[in-house]
Amino acid sequence: MVTEILNLTNNIYQTYSDTKFEAKRHYLSIFFERLDIKDGKVAKVTYTPLFHKLVTAEKVSVTPNWLPEQDSNQKFTI
Repeated sequence: MVTEILNLTNNIYQTYSDTKFEAKRHYLSIFFERLDIKDGKVAKVTYTPLFHKLVTAEKVSVTPNWLPEQDSNQKFTI
């Protein structure tokens, strides 16, 4: 698991894409306390306290264009 987490820091998109469903849920829990979905789209995001601090301190960037080649609507990148 340590190797998987280190891989996540190197290429978060690829690591997330290649992992099993259970690990995807764990990865998401690092960044999000809650994701509210409405009509198949993310309607509201609640970040974890640590990630919220990074976002508000502008140490990370969150954009709504995670997968531009797909209908990504309100998905977020880190």
